Amino acid sequence: MKIIELTETQFTNYSRLHSNRNYLQSVEYAKMQENYEFTNSFLGLIDDNNNIIAATLILSKKAFSKFSYAIAPGGLLVDYTNYDLLKDFTDLLKEYLMDKDYIYLQIEPRCIINSSNKKEQTIYSSSTIINNLEKLEFHPVPNNNNNKYAVYLNANDINDMYKKMNRSAKRTIQDCNDMGLSIYKGNESNMELFYNMIMKKTHHTIEYYYNLNNYFNNPNNQFEIYFTKLEPKTYLSNATALLDKEQKNNEKLNKKMKNIK
Repeated sequence: MKIIELTETQFTNYSRLHSNRNYLQSVEYAKMQENYEFTNSFLGLIDDNNNIIAATLILSKKAFSKFSYAIAPGGLLVDYTNYDLLKDFTDLLKEYLMDKDYIYLQIEPRCIINSSNKKEQTIYSSSTIINNLEKLEFHPVPNNNNNKYAVYLNANDINDMYKKMNRSAKRTIQDCNDMGLSIYKGNESNMELFYNMIMKKTHHTIEYYYNLNNYFNNPNNQFEIYFTKLEPKTYLSNATALLDKEQKNNEKLNKKMKNIK
């Protein structure tokens, strides 16, 4: 096994199918970060048959003198639960970077290690990933940002996605429709409105989101904005219908109560 430099096409083809895929590990994100003076490279681990079995985007900047530091945004595209593979990739990656005068490697893995339901009851928990990283001498980097986990829904058709939802989710969607809540897609002209809604919850400037919109603009990776809107007429109409229905039910119950023997 060895580390090689991948072309943009090779990296894109591999990253799109990986279970840990995310927008940070993409050619589009790499090009966007060039605006912030980062240089990029796409590295892959190949086996004896020249098959890519792990990969990562590396962003780098000069630290001091001839030395640089490296960041793998969104983490390595590798199975973190497979210790042997993770160790091989990490060891060879460190050797490769050290030969090129890198002194620091930071990874930002996006893996679910704990999951809970609405009642805050744990439904999944695993320490395997953290234990594997600690064995390889990775240390947590303190920061003030609240990182959130995300799931990628690879649905070819929105109707197929709806069919796979449970009854509770479908009922919630129907309730929202009944109450006049609708979702609509925004565009670049809505960027200021979007940013005003999230500015207190993000450390990025509005230019960052404009860059996301500019660089992630192809069918494979596309930045989109969605808003939820309340339609007062729909809400009032449905609320009136529900009130009429309840009044009729109450009238029936009152008649039954009067006729009780």
